[in-house]
Amino acid sequence: MAPHVQPSEFLRDLAELFERVSGSVSSGSGSGTVFLTQKRYQYHDKEGAEMDIDADSPNPAQFHVLLRATAQIDDKQYKSATRIPSDQLDGFVAHYNSLLHAHLHSNLRKRDRKREKRKADIAAVRKRRLETPVDIPHSKRGSGRRKFQRKVKAEQRRLAALHTVASGTSGQNTLKIP
Repeated sequence: MAPHVQPSEFLRDLAELFERVSGSVSSGSGSGTVFLTQKRYQYHDKEGAEMDIDADSPNPAQFHVLLRATAQIDDKQYKSATRIPSDQLDGFVAHYNSLLHAHLHSNLRKRDRKREKRKADIAAVRKRRLETPVDIPHSKRGSGRRKFQRKVKAEQRRLAALHTVASGTSGQNTLKIP
């Protein structure tokens, strides 16, 4: 494992890793990925005594944060690691976030706005269909009887769907035939 470096040097190494990865992808020579891990650093001294984590003591233990960055670019492994004391964490995170934003923003996949628009259009049509009542003809008898019954059932389904949407439960409304 790589020895721990100072936080400023770690940020410089991380920027260099991002540049190498983006350079290998754009040149077409290969692909690369930067893996970032972050966890609480628990250290043990050489005698085997652990860190004192008693919350009642006047000076409770403050754990450091361990950050690691690894990358494999064209069969070569790059590693860097740093420990950040808890009192310096806020300043480091500000620089770390700006670095991540600068290098990751250009590599993110763009949103598929066409698919989102299509889904929104389908939802709007479905909502309009629920809001508009079914036109029921007034002939209860004769040659249009089946058409009349289909329209009545369609209106019943529409009302049930409206009731379901409004109340959040499934219910069945009855339609009064004029």
